[in-house]
Amino acid sequence: MRETDYTDSKILDYIHNKSKRKVLAESKAVKHTDDAKQQGFTEEQITRGILSGRLPYVNEETWLFKPLELWDGQLRMYIPAWFVPCAEHENGFDRSTCIYTDQRAANLTFVLLPPVEEKDMDETEEIMKLAVKKEKLDATWLSSDRQVQRDTPIRLFEFIAFVQDGIRTYNQVFLLPVGTERNLCIGTFCCRRSTMDAWRPIVKGMINTLQY
Repeated sequence: MRETDYTDSKILDYIHNKSKRKVLAESKAVKHTDDAKQQGFTEEQITRGILSGRLPYVNEETWLFKPLELWDGQLRMYIPAWFVPCAEHENGFDRSTCIYTDQRAANLTFVLLPPVEEKDMDETEEIMKLAVKKEKLDATWLSSDRQVQRDTPIRLFEFIAFVQDGIRTYNQVFLLPVGTERNLCIGTFCCRRSTMDAWRPIVKGMINTLQY
């Protein structure tokens, strides 16, 4: 089996297993979606606030952030300070899959896979998108983009999908190589659609804090 075939199968397994995860109850921390839309922060202001660890954001609340380091420093990113590891991943900082949650309605997942050469990254991204479309026939696609940090593109795409009981979720996916061996990291942020307006600009700011 080719290494890329192995990686592709792991990606498909990841998407399939992710679709089975329980959606938690709506978070009180991000219920003020109308206020969030009215704030009018720029992406740069949000990113600076996240890096400083404090961001006055929703309904005059201050959101706190903390640095997260995974896989012996292969990946660093600022995440909300109240996010904690899922119980089964409590001591999993060096495991290939790390999940952090607000214990209510938002989850942030990191998966480490074998290296993928830069020339194959576009194909890897398309494989993921096709797998999502196959798994989530009713998905609404919002955007697909890439941003360059440290001369390396981070591939991004976001969509809304239905899960159990008719609940809709907002999903932001990002792919990037990490570490000296350039392993493939797949990151996914997920929250309820009802809190997307508050979370969406925050997640973009968090992605801007990535170091790898």
